[in-house]
Amino acid sequence: MRLTITVAILTLLLASVTSQAAEPVLQFTPTTPTTVNLSASEQITIEYRVTNQSRRTFRVGLTPMPGITQLFGPAIECRQDQALGYLQSCLLTLEVDGSKIRESIQGGPIVCNGGSRNQCYQPAAQFAMQVNLVTD
Repeated sequence: MRLTITVAILTLLLASVTSQAAEPVLQFTPTTPTTVNLSASEQITIEYRVTNQSRRTFRVGLTPMPGITQLFGPAIECRQDQALGYLQSCLLTLEVDGSKIRESIQGGPIVCNGGSRNQCYQPAAQFAMQVNLVTD
């Protein structure tokens, strides 16, 4: 009987850990198209609503990518090193400059917690940036 109870408790704990691990720490919800064609003479803006799904505070730090700049300003929600509590979100606004891109971008953006390379996340494949460089 005791073995049965122990196995049942371990099974419940394992199921709990597995269900928590399946949910990403950050959720990226695009608010603009993420698949675009861009020439070297163009600039576009791509935006994501970034939501912290962890109970720990997450400090939004964009990993540098050639031709991608995080925009800041009074109307921009995601500030540099923005702290997000549980279920808090901000709008990550990125400018893509075609003149600074050498090849198409397939993936990203990559956001790390406070700049730590050990805690980095990016959108699911269907929401990742797909910037196709085209000739003028």
